[in-house]
Amino acid sequence: MAPIMVDVSKHYVDQLNVIKIDVDEQTQLAKQLEVTGVPSLVLLGRSGSKSRLIGGVSTEEINRWLSKQLDHNTIK
Repeated sequence: MAPIMVDVSKHYVDQLNVIKIDVDEQTQLAKQLEVTGVPSLVLLGRSGSKSRLIGGVSTEEINRWLSKQLDHNTIK
């Protein structure tokens, strides 16, 4: 998933920050973000979790998901 996220982060560089965490080392943060599966993508806004995508997915699926979230102004 890491190579895919590098591509995604470059594509959305002006719109969001991509941060990778190790859920085994950052158990409190994983719990706080309600990570229930790995890999998980959690889209956060200023007020907290907005949307999530769980499981291995393609670059195209991630881009569709992010485009939908960003187009609907769900990130504030």
